[in-house]
Amino acid sequence: MVLADGPVETPADLKGRKVGFSVGGVEEAVPGHVLATHALSLEDVELINVNWSMSPALMSGQIDAVIGAFRNFELNQMDIAGVPGRCFYVEEEGLPPYDELIYVANRDTMDVDMIQRFMAATEKATQYIVNHPAESWEIFASTSPELNDELNKRAWVDTLSRFALRPTAMDAGRYATFEAFLHDAGLIPSINAVSTIAIDVTTQ
Repeated sequence: MVLADGPVETPADLKGRKVGFSVGGVEEAVPGHVLATHALSLEDVELINVNWSMSPALMSGQIDAVIGAFRNFELNQMDIAGVPGRCFYVEEEGLPPYDELIYVANRDTMDVDMIQRFMAATEKATQYIVNHPAESWEIFASTSPELNDELNKRAWVDTLSRFALRPTAMDAGRYATFEAFLHDAGLIPSINAVSTIAIDVTTQ
């Protein structure tokens, strides 16, 4: 959750304020959970769909906070524009941690060997990026002229510490905990065994 600079210093200060979001469902359940840890509810804020215009909506004062923003991107965009923001990390506000990027494959038709090689390549790429941040930035920035700007350069640096150094590793407990959160929020109808929704391809 990224907040514009101003009187909102904690989630409790959101009472009576406007909170923007892009996609319904999870992005409504998340602020509801965060607010509940501060004895508030969604009825205490006004939710506004800003589509993907998060930073402009914050910087123009149309909203006081936004849920679903990327912590490595929007804060940098706001800072470059001279409107510094503040980030509330949802994992510090009671939300169970989760994986931001999950690869999806058809269990019945997937090529296990190909996926294993793909995941191994992902891990090798991650290691290279972390070990050689300057060189990897140059490679990334050279792929397209519009990528080589101040915003992407800042976001690149802030992303490095967020990479999972073992992208092939699967945390069954993390999946189970977040699934329970989704179920409690009414976003999924039932709880499933982790083995039915996720596969550790390294053991196949």
